Amino acid sequence: KPDCCPCCCAPTDAASGTCCCACTYNKFGCVKAVTQPKGNFCTVLLIGGLKAWIQRYYIPALRPKAVKAVVIFVFVACTGFMAWAASNLKQDFQFRWFVNDDAALQEAFDIQDAYFQSNGLPVNIVTPKGKPGQGDGDGYFDYASIDGQKKLVALHEAVEASAWIEEDSANAWYPMLREWIYECGREVTFDDGPMVNQTCIKRDCVWPETVAGFPYPFNGSLIYEYCTHKKNLRDEGGNTVEVTENFFGSELSRDVPGAAEEKYLVLADGTRAADDADETKVYLPEGHFWAWLDQFLADSPFGGTFASEIVWVDNSTVRDEAMVALGVTATRIRANYIATDEAADQVASMVDLRASVASAGVGDSFPYMFMYLYYEQYAIIFVEAMQNLGLALLAVLIIVYLLVANFGLTLLVMLCVLMVDVNILGLMWLWGLTIDSVAIINLVLAIGLAVDYSVHVAHAFMQTPGTRQERTDHALLEMGTAVMHGAVSTFLAVLILSTSKSYIFRIFFKQFFGICVFGAAHGLLFLPVLLSLIGPSYSPVGKPATPTTPAAKADPNEVKTSTAASATTESSVSVSASASKKRGVATATH
Repeated sequence: KPDCCPCCCAPTDAASGTCCCACTYNKFGCVKAVTQPKGNFCTVLLIGGLKAWIQRYYIPALRPKAVKAVVIFVFVACTGFMAWAASNLKQDFQFRWFVNDDAALQEAFDIQDAYFQSNGLPVNIVTPKGKPGQGDGDGYFDYASIDGQKKLVALHEAVEASAWIEEDSANAWYPMLREWIYECGREVTFDDGPMVNQTCIKRDCVWPETVAGFPYPFNGSLIYEYCTHKKNLRDEGGNTVEVTENFFGSELSRDVPGAAEEKYLVLADGTRAADDADETKVYLPEGHFWAWLDQFLADSPFGGTFASEIVWVDNSTVRDEAMVALGVTATRIRANYIATDEAADQVASMVDLRASVASAGVGDSFPYMFMYLYYEQYAIIFVEAMQNLGLALLAVLIIVYLLVANFGLTLLVMLCVLMVDVNILGLMWLWGLTIDSVAIINLVLAIGLAVDYSVHVAHAFMQTPGTRQERTDHALLEMGTAVMHGAVSTFLAVLILSTSKSYIFRIFFKQFFGICVFGAAHGLLFLPVLLSLIGPSYSPVGKPATPTTPAAKADPNEVKTSTAASATTESSVSVSASASKKRGVATATH
């Protein structure tokens, strides 16, 4: 018996068919079933135990048709309301949820929310590998070709044009490289220094012969030597080679440039562009692209800020022409998202930026940031949840069908399981929870736990002969105590989690609270009412009971309890023939 505790009970009287625990049957030890506790509601519960209370009060209370109608209406209405509540659930995730409430890190989250909530997250757009002489294909991208440079410009523009990217936040190395060379043909006016108020073409600007009548060091040498020379010379340690001169007691130094090589840009057809050409329509010469990119990163202070954005195949401190010829492993563009809090917006921002990057055609370029790990979860969590819940329901359906051996009864049990899950989802919204990986895991667990409350009652119903009402009464009497104890024990097991400082444990308690309450309610209220109204007929196992009453012979689907059947259930139910005629149902007595 499910309520059997042989270690603490007196020997069982064979006539009772059960042994006892004080809280489930009778504190006076095992007694014969004919002894029924008498008294009021509390007296029966205290003296006779939960099983006696179920027999004397609970089962009779469910028999009236009006009560059954109310039960069905309340459960259907509650499920409908919870389904509406569940439709309002949103996906969400915050790192602070997975940090204990009293952790010092929570203060950092509070400061972030107070002062930096409007700041978006940084995102990187990674471009593929490339090297001199290697065209597109095999994972490579032809950076140096005119077409490749056009695509780099298009990539920068596509990122800037995305509605989810902060305006002017995209920081791309190629436009800056092109501008660095383009400025060599532009006029520059000096606001201070030895060249104050003088204007010249940048590539032609030279230091003055004298300053305030005194000879100036480096007089006659080019100010912007990069415009007409290769990369500055460096020693083996990567330090630039410098020359110094004394000017009124102060030492002035300058880097020693490489060999002469004039910087210029070309048009789309490869011909040299005029200095005043439209900057957006000129490009680096294909033959000089990689060398000038290396010089930009090494010699220009502004270009140095992009040094970490380009990963060379040979990432040595000092790169010679042979090392540069090996090309790059990857490059990246930095940008900032606008601030978003909704999971749907975050998924949309990820999908939109991916589409924008793909539209530029820069090989296998892709956007990435750490939070994409969670955005991907948001994007697939609904589909994955439906798939896992569906597989869990299918597994439960097969197992329940094998246990009860009746498809109609299996469907009733599955209906209860589905309603329990819908009610839990609604409870989540009412309790301020959201859809995340922790909640989905608990929902899948809920299917296996919720079926336990219903399938025991259904199995007992299927094993009992008699009318639907008699079989329902017997199922509740046999399994009601066990189901109630299972719900209460599970609730007590997780009750301590309600005071936890961890989000994971609290959501675990809230969902298991719903499992216990809704699971027990459907197993002890809704399912018994359905079984008493539309439950399947009894299918005898082994030697069937022989109907002896006229009513049993007239309606095989509503078989009256026979003498033989009574013998199989005398531990719980004995049917009085006179009571059956008067009330139409069997009255269980001890």
